[in-house]
Amino acid sequence: MSTSIILAIESPRAELHLADAPPLRALIEIEGRPAITHVLRQVRSLAFSKTMVLTTFPDEVQVAVSEFQGVEVKKSPGFSSTMIRQVLGELPPDDPIVVVNGDLPWVLAAEIGELLGAAAETPDLFLSMVDTRALPGHVKKQSASFQEGTYCPGRAFAAVPRILLQGAALERVEALSVSPFELLKSLGPGFLFKLGLGMFSMGEFETELAKQLALPIQLLLMNTPGFARNLSNPEDLRA
Repeated sequence: MSTSIILAIESPRAELHLADAPPLRALIEIEGRPAITHVLRQVRSLAFSKTMVLTTFPDEVQVAVSEFQGVEVKKSPGFSSTMIRQVLGELPPDDPIVVVNGDLPWVLAAEIGELLGAAAETPDLFLSMVDTRALPGHVKKQSASFQEGTYCPGRAFAAVPRILLQGAALERVEALSVSPFELLKSLGPGFLFKLGLGMFSMGEFETELAKQLALPIQLLLMNTPGFARNLSNPEDLRA
């Protein structure tokens, strides 16, 4: 068994310059459909046993996803570790879950499936990292340089509930999901200095991040852009 959890919690930024903005980025229309429905189409092509949406606007999201039978919409006060902990507590502890943002209209089933496969094989926390060379030329994302190249954080992760329910794991993942680079700053000037100069290899960064966050972490390097294309800037609204 496996579960997909879609987060629909972030409001549109003013920089998007939307005349009639919906309350959530996941509800912004892309190619005539709410962004979250593009995500659900990809999720539904995979063999997930259960799919749920955690959102701050359940009524609006329920209407948007009504064509997808069996999707459970739950109210959440944001990326709340308390809410996530409750949801995970209802799931089998060793069955993999994939958590993905609802405002990723360009994500592919193959990308989601790669995360799912990794978590099904090894009970670690898998964080997606996207090679910036995969991004379309008009799309710019905050990134960091490594010996192997330049990568930006993807808005998706995978694990088994047992890992995420350990100690303060969820709070750390929450901080990483809400603002990846702000969390990295909190790890100390030495860590940030090495990161800023591109001194880390991906393997060293993975080891250091796992040590700092006290979690068994693996970085899943992606050469396709879907997980990085959240709707944060005007250029994200077009393919």
